[in-house]
Amino acid sequence: GLSDASSSFKEPRPRPETLQFTVDMFHFANDSRNMIYITCHLKVTLADRVPDQLNKACSFIKSSRRWSPVEGTADICR
Repeated sequence: GLSDASSSFKEPRPRPETLQFTVDMFHFANDSRNMIYITCHLKVTLADRVPDQLNKACSFIKSSRRWSPVEGTADICR
């Protein structure tokens, strides 16, 4: 079901200027289309900038019910 699907940023990044995201496959109930639309809000910053609370990439870890950063300390994902 949809509640079992998850998404996360891939770690580590393949290159400093690249951020990859994975999404588990899922289907909407009673919808036979083979198409989904994903909307993202991206904020661009310098690749060598240290991650902070405004410039970060965080994934929600279901098992621990916490947000985890791709880089930086855990407190930036609050």
